[in-house]
Amino acid sequence: MDLAVGAAPEDGRHRPVLVSHGMAGSPMTYRMLPHHLAAHGVVVGLPEHPYNHRFDDSLAGPADALSRRPRHVRTAADRFSEGDRFSLCPNAESSSVVGHPLGGYTALAVAGGAPASLAHDSAIGRPRRFDAEPDPRVKTLVRLAPPTPWFRSTGSLGGVGSPILMLSGDKDEPCPQASMPRIVVDGVPAGTKVESRLVENARHCPFLSPWPDRLQPPAFPPSQDPTRFDRARFMAALNAEVLDFPEREA
Repeated sequence: MDLAVGAAPEDGRHRPVLVSHGMAGSPMTYRMLPHHLAAHGVVVGLPEHPYNHRFDDSLAGPADALSRRPRHVRTAADRFSEGDRFSLCPNAESSSVVGHPLGGYTALAVAGGAPASLAHDSAIGRPRRFDAEPDPRVKTLVRLAPPTPWFRSTGSLGGVGSPILMLSGDKDEPCPQASMPRIVVDGVPAGTKVESRLVENARHCPFLSPWPDRLQPPAFPPSQDPTRFDRARFMAALNAEVLDFPEREA
């Protein structure tokens, strides 16, 4: 990555964007997206969710990650308003959250969703609500290959009024898209703008930056795409759309 380490932000667009990675993932697997945003004047935060990333996934279970993740994003957003480092960031109170798999859950939860655990994720054997305090600074959401079962309860998305962009692979097996987007489209309040579409010939991981050739063994599914799917070309289009969406909708 071409970076100026420690440099002060330049004047520019500077609407903050936070990228929430997936379960046991890493923010650096999305490196092309934040690099593109930063090159166009956007201040980007790449929080690594504590105890739920590739180097330390030691939380007791999925329910722990689900309950803690929204707080992580709120804490990261606080950094945009602290001290002098981001003093050129006039839009600190109007941020966007981009999330891939469980990061997409996190985006909905921090934007006002009221998630509940699934019965098999709960120590008590039945669903329970999470205390996911919303962050009014979140003005737009971008959800990539997003799972949504934690928002099935009636009214659980009634507090989400931010415009949402959802992109899903039409060959995504971990998050089959027959019903996932519908939960959001039907659950948010009337008038909330939701753009949802399928990415043709895409699986679960085309939203991750391409791996170098030497790190693309067939046994490593995140590096693999269906025949004739050009991940680098798709990423270029995705980066441009994610850059434009918050400015267009916020």
